[in-house]
Amino acid sequence: TNLKPAIPGFFNVVNSAMRWASLVFVAASTAEMLISGLELILSTVAARLIRKRLVSKMRWMGVVVVALGLVLVRIADSSGGDDAASSDDNDPLDASMNITTNDESGLSDNYTGTNTNSANYNRLIGDVLIIGQCIMSIIQDMAEEIFMQESDFPPTLLLGMEGCFGLLFGLPFYFTFASHFGESPQETWVQITSSTFNICYMIALTCLFTITGIFNIAAT
Repeated sequence: TNLKPAIPGFFNVVNSAMRWASLVFVAASTAEMLISGLELILSTVAARLIRKRLVSKMRWMGVVVVALGLVLVRIADSSGGDDAASSDDNDPLDASMNITTNDESGLSDNYTGTNTNSANYNRLIGDVLIIGQCIMSIIQDMAEEIFMQESDFPPTLLLGMEGCFGLLFGLPFYFTFASHFGESPQETWVQITSSTFNICYMIALTCLFTITGIFNIAAT
């Protein structure tokens, strides 16, 4: 029984890693809307298909509305990126200095095409990370729900044990892969400890996550 919190703790680490990684490829405002909406949709589907719960028609209507909203948000984000690219191409300053040769124009077209392909590739990676993050989050929530129903653990104890297992999983994960993404753990530690504000901010953020986590598990 004491090892069962390791299951949601593991999914919590994977969930957090994919969530923060998605922000590298998708704008934070767009990513938060997509994550929140997709988690709502997947949680409803999981409750019906896996937990065999009855879902009201009104809730299904809400899921459909949220799904349509997510589609509009993603289309708007994609078209917004295209508009930004086209605005760069139609810059009056560039037009007034249009003295390039045909070869230079060809290179410029190739460069624009490369940027477009790169932007589409980043969107694809971001979408995959967001979808994976939402799936991990739903599995974590379901594991917490099942564990709470099968045991008499108080929410605070479950949250603490889940956090300990998450830390045990996260530290090797961080020290193994951080350097591959251009981050030095030693430099990160120096930056955190070099400012009193950074230390207080990290402590306050940890307390905030702890409080919200307690209420989240208690409501499960």
